[in-house]
Amino acid sequence: MNKQLIDRIHGRFQEYKFKDRTEAKAMPILERLGEYYFPALEHSFRVAEIGAEIACLTYTMDKKDVWLPGIMHDIGKLGISLELLTKSNHWTEEDRIKMEKHVEIGCRMLAGLLDFSALAVFYSHYFKREGGYPTDEDLPVIFGERYDKWHEQNKFKAILCGRWINLADEYDATRTRRNDHFSPGIPKLLTPEEVRRTLIKNNQDQIILIERLYEIGIFN
Repeated sequence: MNKQLIDRIHGRFQEYKFKDRTEAKAMPILERLGEYYFPALEHSFRVAEIGAEIACLTYTMDKKDVWLPGIMHDIGKLGISLELLTKSNHWTEEDRIKMEKHVEIGCRMLAGLLDFSALAVFYSHYFKREGGYPTDEDLPVIFGERYDKWHEQNKFKAILCGRWINLADEYDATRTRRNDHFSPGIPKLLTPEEVRRTLIKNNQDQIILIERLYEIGIFN
């Protein structure tokens, strides 16, 4: 595992001055992810960084409020086989269903440990244009009845946080992954212009924000 990245993650925890032993709770899981499938940790760090910048740009919440759920958003991939995580072509419907389970797995791992991150991760794939997941019906199944009241109190902030993570996640995935998930039948990296078109196509509610993110260089 890359020590430089681990040091950068530690640095962010110190910079944002998280409370309640947050770093001690999060780092063992992140280190496990890095040891299991390092590209997922690299991706998660980039998503956290981009998501924090989106929060700052939109004046919607503190950077740290998005950064932590952002870096935790893919920890459920610890429960996905390496064979599927590294698959670059011939994606099937069965593969898609198996991969989508990583969100539920991550939520269950975080529930009771980092509660707001658990809820934000629930919403981090909720906004996908073609079938967001999990759905509202899955909320009590994943979290249980004891989360009902807590969820209502935190729902709006978690949804917004999940939206910024979702946008950062899609941007980083489309520009860094060489597979046929975004170009069916042709495993390749998308060009910068293809990335931009894909983002706009899939995020019609955020076109103005996407253009602004390109304008100031958060997206490039």
